[in-house]
Amino acid sequence: MWRAFWRMIDPILKKMCEVKLWSARLPEMVQSYFADLTQGIRVIHKGGKAWIAVSTSAYGGIEIPVDLILADIATSRGWKLEGIHVLRNMRAAGQHWAFLEPRSSHPLRESLIVLKR
Repeated sequence: MWRAFWRMIDPILKKMCEVKLWSARLPEMVQSYFADLTQGIRVIHKGGKAWIAVSTSAYGGIEIPVDLILADIATSRGWKLEGIHVLRNMRAAGQHWAFLEPRSSHPLRESLIVLKR
């Protein structure tokens, strides 16, 4: 049961359902994660700011750009995006690396999303 504001994550969730993952519940977990974050940013009053530190993730070789998806959801709900700042690059976990081409480099990142209501 996806909503219209999930436009960036729908293709990712569909891909996740097509590959063998270490848990069949991962697509549901990813969907719930974004639903929880969306609920959290609703409680901030008009004029307030949200500074959210998140990390991208990957499952079965499918990258989940958490920072970009959350920014997209927030702006579709009336927030002003003041910036997405990459704080650091991170090494991907083993379940991600197993699906990559040899010698390829797909680092994940930790980002700070700054939103204004």
